[in-house]
Amino acid sequence: MARGWPGDGFERDDPAPASAAEATEALERAHGSWREILTTLPEGLWAEPLGSIAGPYADQDKASFVLHQLDEQIHHGAELGVLRDLYRAQHARRDAD
Repeated sequence: MARGWPGDGFERDDPAPASAAEATEALERAHGSWREILTTLPEGLWAEPLGSIAGPYADQDKASFVLHQLDEQIHHGAELGVLRDLYRAQHARRDAD
């Protein structure tokens, strides 16, 4: 990774969570990793380009990358909420029958 840019602690081949609890734990780990990045990355490094590790996004700055990652966490967290709500509604309907 580029200077001052810690890894997120996740591997690309991590298995998908098998339960709601595992999905929530994965989201919490991601949040913790990104919180650490946000609180430890020195202000002067936010405007630095990501560099070659980012492939076609090498010229993008670290702040843009963090905003993208936060969008991803919000997106996937919302998906977990929708799945939870659908599951609850489905079981409530079955219990009512």
